[in-house]
Amino acid sequence: MLRQDVEINGINNYSNGFRDNFLRYLPVVLGTAIPWFALDVFFYGMNIFGPFVTSAMGLAKNPLAGIYVQLYVVLAFLVPGYYVAAFLVDKMGRKSMQIMGFSIVAATYLAAALMLRSGAIYPVAIIVLYGLAQFFTNVGPNVTTFILPTEVFPTRFRTTGHGIAAGSGKLGATLAALFIPLLFPITSNSLNATAKYMVMSNLLLVLVAVAIIGVIFTALFIKEPKGKPLELSSGELGISQ
Repeated sequence: MLRQDVEINGINNYSNGFRDNFLRYLPVVLGTAIPWFALDVFFYGMNIFGPFVTSAMGLAKNPLAGIYVQLYVVLAFLVPGYYVAAFLVDKMGRKSMQIMGFSIVAATYLAAALMLRSGAIYPVAIIVLYGLAQFFTNVGPNVTTFILPTEVFPTRFRTTGHGIAAGSGKLGATLAALFIPLLFPITSNSLNATAKYMVMSNLLLVLVAVAIIGVIFTALFIKEPKGKPLELSSGELGISQ
């Protein structure tokens, strides 16, 4: 029986646990955990309060009707995004898709924020921008943040690394659900329409910054695993990626 801690065919010695190798894998941990955190902040940050946003924009008579508007947006943009992502993931690559998705989300939210801030309120244009953000969330980080941790960690630490990344995402979702209503009171009845537009603009600008953080950490700390065997993409083989 071969010992697990013996180096075979160029496979690195992993006799120590994840804790002992933490600094070695810290860049990969950051490259998977921070983008997943960023994704869930803006994904849940917008979708939880989507009905109130559509209501405030005049696209629905009340938040209950806004739920149906949001459902239509999901069916028109978010669901097709999954199919496009499935088609592109092995052609374009995970890292490229993730950077593209974060970048387009940032651009669409920035455009919507500037429209709201300038007083140029075109509800249909804003809902289209929101739909595009939903589409490229799926043709990007909402798919790739699940895939990347399975490919960039070595077998011995794969579940640990994926668990840290997934836990980071759930932390982002929790913080978004808890603090967005406090810091950006979109649902407040005491605000007039102009004030609500400004609050929404401020929230969108924060989410733009969050998406940019996702771009930066993906670009800096993730190497494209497309087309590589797991032993190579995860660094298990002693060969340069």
